[in-house]
Amino acid sequence: MNADIVKAAVTKSRPGQQVGLGLEEHYSKSDGTTKIYVSEVGGLFREEHGTKINTGDELLEVNGFKVSDSEQFPKGLNDVLQFLKGQWDIRVKVCKGSNDDSGETSATELSSSNDEKEQYMDLKGLEDDSELLETPKAK
Repeated sequence: MNADIVKAAVTKSRPGQQVGLGLEEHYSKSDGTTKIYVSEVGGLFREEHGTKINTGDELLEVNGFKVSDSEQFPKGLNDVLQFLKGQWDIRVKVCKGSNDDSGETSATELSSSNDEKEQYMDLKGLEDDSELLETPKAK
C-alpha cells in the first residue's frame, strides 16, 4: 500500500451544492474491515484540486473525523455521505492509490438518485429512509 497522505478542502457556495466526490464502501472478508474509497471525482473537488484526489484513493478523514470511527459514523458510508451533505466547508484526508480491489463493494455518490438510495437501503438492510437522515454530531 502506498502511504502518501493527501489533504484537500472545498467550500460550497450555495445550499445543496454537490461537491463531486463519489464514494464506495469495500468490505474485506479476510479481516472483516470496511473501508471507504473514492469512486469518482468531479465538481468542486476536480475544479479546485485537479488530480490531487483520484479514483481508488482511500478516504481516511472528513473534517477531522476518522471515517473508521464507528461512534461518529455507525452506519459507515451512509453516515459519511449525510455528514458531507450537511457541511459547507469540507476537508478530506486520503491515502493515495490504496484500493486493492479485493472484497465486496457498495457504491454511493453524493448525488444519489432514488433508485441508488433504494439499492443502498436494501444492501444495508434498512427498513425505511428515516434511518438515512441521521447526521453524526461533532464530539
